[in-house]
Amino acid sequence: MRLFSIISISIFLLSISTLTAQDIKRCKTPEVNNYILENNPDARKSTNKLEEFTQNFTENYVKSDQVYIIPIVFHILHDNGPENISKEQVLDAVRIINEDFRKQNSDTNLIIDEFKSIASDTYIEFRLAKVDPWGNCTDGITRYETDATYEANDYAKQVAQAWPRDMYLNVWVVHDIPGAAGYSYYPGSVDGGWGENVDGVILCYNYLGSISPSSGNKARTLTHEIGHYLNLMHPWGNSNEPGLQSNCDIDDNVSDTPNTIGSESCVLSQSTCGSLDNVQNYMDYSYCSRMFSLGQGERMQATLNSSTSGRNNLSTTSNLIATGTIDGFENLCPPIAEFMVDNYKGCEGFDVSFTNRTYGTNLDSCSYYWEFEGGTPSTSSDENPVVNYPTPGNYDVNLTVSNSSGTDILTKQTFIHSVDTLLGGIPPYTESFENSSFPVNLTDDTQSWENIEDGEAHWERTEVVSAEGNACLRIANYLNEEETLNVLVSPNLNISDIDSNLVLTFKVAYARKDVYSKDILQMRASPDCGHYWSIRYYKQGSSSLITAQNDPVSGTFIPTEDDWREETVDLGYYLNKSYIMLKFMVTSRGGNYLYMDDIRLNGEPLSTLIEKTIGENLLVYQNPFDDDTRIELYSESGGNADLEITDINGRRIAISPINIKSGSNYYKLSSFAQNLRPGIYFIRVTSDNINEMQKIIKL
Repeated sequence: MRLFSIISISIFLLSISTLTAQDIKRCKTPEVNNYILENNPDARKSTNKLEEFTQNFTENYVKSDQVYIIPIVFHILHDNGPENISKEQVLDAVRIINEDFRKQNSDTNLIIDEFKSIASDTYIEFRLAKVDPWGNCTDGITRYETDATYEANDYAKQVAQAWPRDMYLNVWVVHDIPGAAGYSYYPGSVDGGWGENVDGVILCYNYLGSISPSSGNKARTLTHEIGHYLNLMHPWGNSNEPGLQSNCDIDDNVSDTPNTIGSESCVLSQSTCGSLDNVQNYMDYSYCSRMFSLGQGERMQATLNSSTSGRNNLSTTSNLIATGTIDGFENLCPPIAEFMVDNYKGCEGFDVSFTNRTYGTNLDSCSYYWEFEGGTPSTSSDENPVVNYPTPGNYDVNLTVSNSSGTDILTKQTFIHSVDTLLGGIPPYTESFENSSFPVNLTDDTQSWENIEDGEAHWERTEVVSAEGNACLRIANYLNEEETLNVLVSPNLNISDIDSNLVLTFKVAYARKDVYSKDILQMRASPDCGHYWSIRYYKQGSSSLITAQNDPVSGTFIPTEDDWREETVDLGYYLNKSYIMLKFMVTSRGGNYLYMDDIRLNGEPLSTLIEKTIGENLLVYQNPFDDDTRIELYSESGGNADLEITDINGRRIAISPINIKSGSNYYKLSSFAQNLRPGIYFIRVTSDNINEMQKIIKL
């Protein structure tokens, strides 16, 4: 594989990731494909060759009743969160794309009269694979527990490796993609051998199908991305800038889709390039799409008859037999046991909701038997039980799933952590990493830290340098793949007797490896033994995290005394709580060593606090604010709201609509507050059930 393939594209994807919270989620297909075409002459040749084949195919098109059946597999990348979607959501998505591609969608009656005659049954269908590339039974779904689900790009496809693209359409489902709902590659762009690893569709879990956490207005996202996969462009051509008048001069190479500047709203009378726009086209951004055109159907069929990127093998009889998608194929696979929880850690006496995620078979055929060490109940035959853990300890969970074809047993050892609230540290608390056994405390296990490791380099104790004493912690970011996440979790700290402001201080030293390094250090806090976490500190290597006097450092960064900086975090919000846990998280993005030392809780006087405003549901941290300041908004029910910024005289500076999900929501303040002069401002979030305001300061 040439270096161009994965590394350069992943860097490019990161560089185009910024979108504000109020932007419509677009696809990123034009950007990723244009980048390849600009940098890979072979891709340009393949694209031109496919376009020549397509034009010849459509000019000589003879309609037939041949149905093109495409085997499809879904690779679900998850971190045991909502992105670990149910099989029902996958089945719902497959139902929708089949209805859309065969013009069987129930809303075809809403297509306006001017375009009803060209609405196309493309004669393309999709079937979940029943046989995997190795001849094993499958239900067309794979699951991978990985941090690559966050801020996903093509690296995620290396974690969940593609099945052969000439046999399957690969769909990767992830938690989020920076600035986009999804993207895919045109067949000409990935015709080379390297393209086998990335060819397919990647999209966010909440844009798949119509079942929650997705919704009906997002249900056509997969239809849109498969259109790109089958060589369709946006109706205004291969760009991602709808609304520009210059788009009238760009064409999508489909004769019956009128030229248009593109749509981001559903104005059915829109006429932008001298004729009525086909706003209801699946390849538009109107979010009221209903149809492909006849010309688009012919273009996709042309792609399925071309050898470019192996598309012409997908629907062959031999491939349908090999993938178990031929008519009449029946098999009942043995199950593959899997489950997730709403939380694996909490204070003694907490409840855990277990959700079955068994796959590989028809779930209606399965029976379940759970065993919960330390839990009440201790066993269950329910599919999705709720269990209480009354006694402190670390406990195993066993799930046995059976059907007539076989049985699978999954054991997750020391999976549930019920935290003892009577033990643990008491402020003033210090951790300076002088103990050589760190993170384990050999004399008192309740004082041990948890080191959650990922990648080649992790948090490690070193005596090479320190801010205080003889040792500190460090992590070599450049040794890890992009987006590798390493986490360090403190013991539970009892703060029930603290009646003054809590202050966390720690020392950090960091240098970039080059100007492209963007490593991230976060600190989160939890008042309920690790059940829920909130961000209290966030800095990035491209700006506020840097401490080195001579940044960047191409060699090994070893900080001098002047390279250390003490960070101060106000934790006064937790004064009415009984406990607190701290979590330090490093996201590696190619930087040099990051060092940390001398963690202290309640070790600084009130006069050193950074001013910070906190409400019950709205938090602003790093205030006075800079480019890294984050807003956290908590909502019980979610919904739509307005985020408004006013000056001290009440004059509105900015207002933006935001979509709020239930639970914690995070926004970057600079997305809303740009080019503000120094002064005092107020940020307010309002909706039917939210009315929160906080003061923010610009220095």
